[in-house]
Amino acid sequence: TPEKSIEKPQVVQSIPTPPAPKKRSFMRSFLIFMSGAVGVFVILIWIGSQSKNKKQQLDDDDTTSSVPISSANNLNDVQTDTAYFHSQRAIYEGQGYWIGPLVEGYAIIGKKDASQRTLYGFVDKDFREAIPLVYENLGNFKGGIAPAKYGGRWGAISPDNKKWFDFKFEILTEFNADGYAYVQNEGKSYYVDKNGNCVPYQSFTCN
Repeated sequence: TPEKSIEKPQVVQSIPTPPAPKKRSFMRSFLIFMSGAVGVFVILIWIGSQSKNKKQQLDDDDTTSSVPISSANNLNDVQTDTAYFHSQRAIYEGQGYWIGPLVEGYAIIGKKDASQRTLYGFVDKDFREAIPLVYENLGNFKGGIAPAKYGGRWGAISPDNKKWFDFKFEILTEFNADGYAYVQNEGKSYYVDKNGNCVPYQSFTCN
């Protein structure tokens, strides 16, 4: 015998109600549904508005309170000043150069010559040669003066590669915040000022 198809279960029918009450019940349900839908719609609009306001407030806070305007400008200046320098620094280091940090707008650059002797000079923040690679050793500029070793002796130079004072010291350090540099010469240790003259400083004298 052929199989019987599975029939959908029948819902138990309730006692029929008069037409008029049924119509009123449908209208009442429809109105309740519409009122609820409108209410939900209004709530969703309100939530969206609050979220937008909150996001705007957070964006404003991030923009105005994360860093002061002056600090932001200074940061931008630093990035503008050094971005190109750092990109060139990586290129030159890949070619065997030694590059120091930027100090007072200048960086020491060094490279071995044909005789494998390392010579040093300076580049500026735009990686332009400020002082050619002719020195045996260099210190950073401090107060516009840099110690430089040439012909086996130390002296001082300016950013335009002018001799600030003679190359006469065995050792000469960078100048400190007081404008003095430590030197050694002929078995003596003392400090000199920016003219290369001995000055009493700390426990050192000029005797």
